[in-house]
Amino acid sequence: MTAEKNLAYGWITRAEKILFIRRDPGAFLGGRWELPGGTVEKDEPPEETAIREIAEETGLKVRVTGERAKSSWPDIGGKPLTINAIIFDVAEESFGDVVLNPDEHDEYAWLTPTEAAQRELPDHVRRILP
Repeated sequence: MTAEKNLAYGWITRAEKILFIRRDPGAFLGGRWELPGGTVEKDEPPEETAIREIAEETGLKVRVTGERAKSSWPDIGGKPLTINAIIFDVAEESFGDVVLNPDEHDEYAWLTPTEAAQRELPDHVRRILP
């Protein structure tokens, strides 16, 4: 039987640019740019995961405004695991500075979809760029 891992992310925009954060080079998939988000905890609604993870990773306070995309794929390391990801549109509650968690990410950037497409992105994010 294949296990499942559920992830939730936030699509945050300012002035037509999307917030991307880069995974620390020493971390799993280090150097890749991604949307803020992370693993859904047991019995946690994915919307709450997105809000919690965005706060932990960026220091931003947001609210979910809708669902942008869902996707699933097999574990890239070959484990009997299916990854399920949901990306939510979110709005900032107030416009604060991005403060990264240095244990996970080493850089952030507000990027247009065209600029983001030039970066190393996970496939599930690249597929939804307008």
